[in-house]
Amino acid sequence: MTDIKKKTNAQENKTEINNSDKISGGKNIFIIKNPLITEKSYSQSLSGKYSFLVERNANKSEIKKAIKSIYKVDIIGVNTINIKGKDTRFGAKTTKHGKYKKAIVELKSGQKIDTMPA
Repeated sequence: MTDIKKKTNAQENKTEINNSDKISGGKNIFIIKNPLITEKSYSQSLSGKYSFLVERNANKSEIKKAIKSIYKVDIIGVNTINIKGKDTRFGAKTTKHGKYKKAIVELKSGQKIDTMPA
């Protein structure tokens, strides 16, 4: 006699869970802060490139997975830029302001993300 174990519905559902939406390292989709809306980013969005402000410790693969899971689009490439903070002076004291990381995401042709206000 052969012993064949049958899977229950609960076990089948557990094995069918798609892990591609999860981001490695325990990070979640909150690495995307918000879309960056400027004149330059608007003109780039007409050619399929969209700009986002992201967490400073996020890398390109995490950004790609997060954008893919949020907007359900296919991504060709991701470029990241670290923007340095500007020095401001108040008397003898100097401080830095405005450090952030920007990601420019290029989508497959024919796909759009609705981030720009009308």
